[in-house]
Amino acid sequence: MATALPRSVVGICVGVDKPGLLNDLKAAGAGAKRFHEWLLSQAEFGVQVKSTLFTEESGPVTRRKILDAISAVVKDRACDVLFIYLAGHGVAHSAYEEKLLLSDVANDDAEAINLQIARQRGKHCGIPHVVIVYDACRSFATTQKLRAVSGGPIFPADSSSKTGGHVDVFYACAPDESSFEVADTSGAHPNNYKAFFTEGLLEAMRNPDKSLVEDAEIGLKSVTVI
Repeated sequence: MATALPRSVVGICVGVDKPGLLNDLKAAGAGAKRFHEWLLSQAEFGVQVKSTLFTEESGPVTRRKILDAISAVVKDRACDVLFIYLAGHGVAHSAYEEKLLLSDVANDDAEAINLQIARQRGKHCGIPHVVIVYDACRSFATTQKLRAVSGGPIFPADSSSKTGGHVDVFYACAPDESSFEVADTSGAHPNNYKAFFTEGLLEAMRNPDKSLVEDAEIGLKSVTVI
């Protein structure tokens, strides 16, 4: 039996191309924008959707901005599903202890997203379902500066709910492996590069294999559910 579509969805989409400690990327910000646009397109199916995009096109991407945006969602219990898309340079201190590097991490080792804390707090934030898409490397830190990156939370400290929710994390790669951006000459992507995992994920959701879908009646509408 198909599962009914959520009534309301909120997205927080983060893409950081230039964290300073490592080489510049070409497709993290563009990947975040494409995921943000895909979320907004779900309004065509009757879902109430809001999404906020954080890329360096509008200035440095800071943990405070992301924390404030998620705190507002948590405070209002504003959705059935919260999507958090994270793309950029990632490092890990051990398996499942990942940090996404933000714009000013070279000057402040707390300017990174601690994914382990995000998973823990997301489960008890009061939102029924949190989905984290992590398109970043999970390579172990190899330099002193990268090992010093502590990162911090993006969910508020006082968000604990008596009712636990569900958190799904979709990783671009396995522990101690890399995610990739690849050359694209079609002209469809800025800088002629695309985020390999993000593009594959979006393609699977836009044009899923027939074995993964079924039809459902949602209100007065017939929709296809993955």
